[in-house]
Amino acid sequence: MNTIDAENLAFLTKGIKTIIIKSNRLFYIAFYIYHLYKNDFKKGFQDFRFVILLISIIMGLYSVIELAWLKFNSPSAQAILTFLNSFLLDPGIAYGWWPPLLWPHQLRSIFREPSYFGIASLFILPFLWSYIIEKKHVVLSGFFITYFTLMIFATNSRTAVILTFIACFLLLFSIAFVRQKEFTKSVLLIEVFTVYAFGFNLIQFHSISQSTIISAISPNFFIIIFSLFILFLTIQLSQKVQKKPPMKYVLVSIIILSVSSACLFGIKNSDIKISALYTTGLKISTQIQSYIKENVLSVNGLGQRSNGARYAIFYAQCNTTKEHPIVGVGNGLTSAYTYHHLPTYSINNPEVIGWNKVLLEKGFYHSSYPAVNKYTLLAAENGLTGLLIYLLPFIYFFVILFTTAKSRLLVKIHPQLVLLAISLFCLLAAGLSSAKFSELTGILLGLLFCALHVSRNNQN
Repeated sequence: MNTIDAENLAFLTKGIKTIIIKSNRLFYIAFYIYHLYKNDFKKGFQDFRFVILLISIIMGLYSVIELAWLKFNSPSAQAILTFLNSFLLDPGIAYGWWPPLLWPHQLRSIFREPSYFGIASLFILPFLWSYIIEKKHVVLSGFFITYFTLMIFATNSRTAVILTFIACFLLLFSIAFVRQKEFTKSVLLIEVFTVYAFGFNLIQFHSISQSTIISAISPNFFIIIFSLFILFLTIQLSQKVQKKPPMKYVLVSIIILSVSSACLFGIKNSDIKISALYTTGLKISTQIQSYIKENVLSVNGLGQRSNGARYAIFYAQCNTTKEHPIVGVGNGLTSAYTYHHLPTYSINNPEVIGWNKVLLEKGFYHSSYPAVNKYTLLAAENGLTGLLIYLLPFIYFFVILFTTAKSRLLVKIHPQLVLLAISLFCLLAAGLSSAKFSELTGILLGLLFCALHVSRNNQN
């Protein structure tokens, strides 16, 4: 057997393995979870939540070091990160530079890049929210949720930030769907935690001198402590059954947060007096606008961040699908077609140049363009037929959830179902910017079908 035949056989074997195992792994996971927990959705949810809590704690502990470097420019934290990342991340394994040993200005925790952490956090966060919904360890859970949400905002990843905002909006919208007072109180409390996390992430401690911090915080020590006290009071009140939701305490908490945040944000420049509320208000507004512009609005426009390179791949894969709309070009073969369909403007794009260089050096069988969109990649590889087959289970679930009375009753009994549905929607939306961790949707899909199975078999 000559070398060419050996390479073709190896590629054929790899293709068969991809089709049988990798491409369907998501559905294997969903089916296995359904098989295990179809008669006990609650146990399945609790089992996965326990494991997810342990993983999120590990991520949080690692990010303490990362935040010390990002927020305080700690040389010790930088040295520890350099040591740990050299073993954990295998720096420079792809394209000669990715992933970098250190990622300035963006938190990525134990993942190779910030957007990966963002996608994983969309899976984790609703499970953490469930502790508040179920009123379990509310104080401890509240502070950890605030910290974990701060980690998400510290990624400065557009995927993470935008989808976290969407998840919070859907959580608010779910109040009208569930229509339970206790659920409403818990949701409002979660939103307060999110506001706190967003505000604290905007503080750049490394740009503030120690003397300025002391002189600024000292006269405002009472208001900062009072803010934390109101937050603690809000948490405590959420655990008690009352005739009306403690809306006034939530509103007071937000107002106090705004005032205390104004005091903190006002200390960034020593020449601005923190007593000038108008000035500090402008500073807060500027910081928020800058953050939103950089991490949300920057998704629009080819010149923004990595948009040009991403759109080039998107454009090329769409054109590949147009040429092969029914069954696509086959798994692992899109790069050869993508290369010839890249738009003219991308020839001078630094990222695209780097991808093309590696691709031409290693060959199309041994290298590929990054998967910047799950759905255009699926359509190019497997055609519109394959894309539709992939999406059918998810479409079926959401149709059943929103159209059957029994499902709405199940949501009132198990509000966790709403959290899982929000997580599933956000992970599917994350596929528009990355194909990573799609297997996580298999876990959610399996648990959600377990819940639907319970609703069918329990008429009462």
